[in-house]
Amino acid sequence: MLEIKGCIVTIDAMGCQKKIAQKITEKGADYVLALKGNQKHFFDDVHLFLDMCIENSFENVAFDEYFETEKGHGRIETRTYYITDDISWLEGKDDWIGFRSIGVTVCTREINGVKTQQKRYHICSIEPNAFKYRRR
Repeated sequence: MLEIKGCIVTIDAMGCQKKIAQKITEKGADYVLALKGNQKHFFDDVHLFLDMCIENSFENVAFDEYFETEKGHGRIETRTYYITDDISWLEGKDDWIGFRSIGVTVCTREINGVKTQQKRYHICSIEPNAFKYRRR
């Protein structure tokens, strides 16, 4: 019912389903789907690969990166977005219509001198463009 052609649809982990990805691409849109435990093996593989890439500064892996910082309300939040289309090794990738890349968002938040970090992993139908990948 929605007109989404040309848009990038972002959905949390509950919507990370093959049928949803197919519907989005059939409507002429792209997707960035949050990947968590509901796609256990897929999540584990993507999580381990991207964490290893970050640890090794993406050595021998083509990627794109975008960085932004926001300050306000007594906090500093830094987000670094990494995305790569190095997915040839990923088992099950062909089961996802339009699947082109994987990404991770690393969020570091400092409030009153206390730092926390969170990582969010995604599967995407977009090209590896970190500025495009970033989410609001």
